[in-house]
Amino acid sequence: MISSGINFFGRKLGGLATASTLALAAAWVGDNQAAAIYDDMIPRRRVRGPGLEDVVGRVPSRAGTFGVINNDHALQAVVPEPHTDIFSTNAPVLRFHIEMGEPDLESLRSEPRKPVSATICEGGVVFTNVAVHLKGAAGSFRPIDEKPALTLSFGKFEPTRRFHGLQKLHLNNSVQDPSFSTEYICGAMFLAAGVPAPRVTHARVWLNGRDLGFYVLVEGTTRDFLGRHFKDAKGRLYDGGFLKDVTDTLESVGESKDKSDLRALASASEEPNLSKRWERLTQALDMDRFISFMAMEVLVWDWDGYVMNRNNYRIYHDPSKDKFVFFPHGMDQMFWEANGPIRPNFVGLVANAIIQTPQGARLYNERLLELFHQVYRLEGLTNLVDRLHARNRAAVAEIGSKAARDYDDAVRVVRGRILRRWKGVRKQLEAEPGC
Repeated sequence: MISSGINFFGRKLGGLATASTLALAAAWVGDNQAAAIYDDMIPRRRVRGPGLEDVVGRVPSRAGTFGVINNDHALQAVVPEPHTDIFSTNAPVLRFHIEMGEPDLESLRSEPRKPVSATICEGGVVFTNVAVHLKGAAGSFRPIDEKPALTLSFGKFEPTRRFHGLQKLHLNNSVQDPSFSTEYICGAMFLAAGVPAPRVTHARVWLNGRDLGFYVLVEGTTRDFLGRHFKDAKGRLYDGGFLKDVTDTLESVGESKDKSDLRALASASEEPNLSKRWERLTQALDMDRFISFMAMEVLVWDWDGYVMNRNNYRIYHDPSKDKFVFFPHGMDQMFWEANGPIRPNFVGLVANAIIQTPQGARLYNERLLELFHQVYRLEGLTNLVDRLHARNRAAVAEIGSKAARDYDDAVRVVRGRILRRWKGVRKQLEAEPGC
């Protein structure tokens, strides 16, 4: 029986990630959500092995002080990243005042994805000539005259300019997550599991004096983002698009126009011989990170992600290792199915190809169990929900008393979903042979 994640801590699973993954995640990204969730996950009593109290805040050496999984892909980013101040749970809610002319508004009405120039004021600092366009898919897109989701590109027209170190950021309207929290929480969980994920904070937004309300601010997946997670940020980055897989034509950016790398990954995934398939996939894919990516999408029940729906993901071809890395995108519909199976229907081609191999199935099972105990720490997650609620509520209440009440209710709902999903996963794990 599984009574708690604490007793599991000292168990070694074939060299897979343990507390070091969490320590590295906190060190890689500085005082952002990975560190926040990590701080809340410190157990209340000493456990076997190097306790989390012993490693929090310590920076791993290049000799691999905490190296349990293959963490050399992260060691280049152990120096604390500047400009992380806006991502702390203690940081104030940002306030964006966006101004644009009527011709630009009309342009966004007719061509919402085409950038227009705007002036933006935040914290008393004025940025002119900022590229702005609308974003969002079927569920979240709203026109400019409602509550639009926006992309602000500070570096598009002026390449060297940044906003708190960000070349580009997204202001998500969070219409599918009225708690405004799951992007932050799940991003922290993926980061703690060693999977790249954008940093997140929150903002109030006005457009030409019109109060648009409360928003989720998400870091753009730019070269700056890639540089924090990889030794070489010049590789090709693929956008998974809407319900597309690696066999489809995916939009991409990169110095090379050659997409044979993606075709090779698709070919390896379709290899009929399971032994050869595993060999080819380990050559094309950062397998350690992908296994964690798979397990995390299932744990948080990201039903609209790559693993279960071929949606909401990015892929980076890391030139320094000649391997692909998947990471999540658009995590606003999470924890919905408390009893969602821990071995769901793997719709994504790469995920399905891996789970069909004996090696892949074994690693997935082990990693799922481990990340449940080491990342899905219930107390830490609910503490993080409460911290975000305490930080954000005053800003939401500025919109009106109804907005504040709706926000309170939504936070209670997502808190309950996190708890019920944790119980649902634990129940399934308890039924596993040998657990």
